[in-house]
Amino acid sequence: MTPADELRAAPLTSGLTPEQLGELLEVGEERRFAEGDELFEEGRPADQLWILLEGQIALSRRSGQQRVPVATMSALGQWAGGLTAWAPEGSDTGYRASARAASDGRVFVLPSTELSRLVGSWLPFAKHLVTGVYGTIRSIDATARELAKLAALGEHAARLAHELNNPAAAAVRAADRLDATCDELLSRLTALADVAATPGALGALDGLRRQLSAPPEAAGALARMEREDEIGDWLAGRGVESAWDLASTLAVAGADVRWLDDVETAVGAAHVGAAVRWIVSALDTRALLGELVEATGRVSRLVDVSRSYSQMDRRRSRTWSCTKGSRARCDCSRPRSRACASSGTTRPTRPSAPTCPSSTRSGRT
Repeated sequence: MTPADELRAAPLTSGLTPEQLGELLEVGEERRFAEGDELFEEGRPADQLWILLEGQIALSRRSGQQRVPVATMSALGQWAGGLTAWAPEGSDTGYRASARAASDGRVFVLPSTELSRLVGSWLPFAKHLVTGVYGTIRSIDATARELAKLAALGEHAARLAHELNNPAAAAVRAADRLDATCDELLSRLTALADVAATPGALGALDGLRRQLSAPPEAAGALARMEREDEIGDWLAGRGVESAWDLASTLAVAGADVRWLDDVETAVGAAHVGAAVRWIVSALDTRALLGELVEATGRVSRLVDVSRSYSQMDRRRSRTWSCTKGSRARCDCSRPRSRACASSGTTRPTRPSAPTCPSSTRSGRT
């Protein structure tokens, strides 16, 4: 059976007159394919109409990082592509799916430009109607995609606001408490300076405070509670007010009875309360600063993730399409680039007047 016989039997072309079928055969061609061949790719310009004559063709679409099968062409006369025949000239009309041969077979391939010309000469009204309907569908599809993008953007914004709420609230709470804690720290330092025996005692006390700067070695909650009880008993035995409140902070920071003995040696038994209260205020201030750093860091990381999602602050790249040695066919009417190759991607160095890279002083590319 010849391609003419097969097209005459195909539902798509069975209604053509012999003269019309002859015109179709003149501008199209028969192509053979083997199993596994890639016939066309999703997104590429649909500049050809594919009419199946024999075999099977599997169609699939991209979904994230995977390809999802959508249909299989197996019957005589099934067709795909040819969309640019109904779209305005210069518009971006691509294949809606990718095609891979599922078996050996044959297709009749017709350029979309010829398809548009033939249908326009045979049935002008039908071409006008198809073009209008296709344009309307494309417009609706584009609007739907934009609405889907806006919905996704709104969902992303809502999730981002939810994720930002906790660290932002923690930062605000830490900042509010930090104000009061800093005032308390300064007042306790002033009180300590009034009662401290010598300036050297303050230096020794600050050195003991720094010993608690590093996080304590990992220990169980039971060991920390025992240490807190020992610190509370030690402070209460020396008449320090709010001994058990102070003991909790000191135990978490890694203090023990031996460390308290060193504090007493440095400032004297009479000034232990003032010294310990100043150190606890310093520890509280440091803890609040840590919370503030952690919360703002979390906010910064969320913003970075959001920026990568939205692709903001990314330098744009442009594709140059030049015909080697031909200035007239160079369509590089864009900002000047560092180099212009026959085809490739370059990055503009700075905005400037539109200049064709192929007409530089150094010669044509």
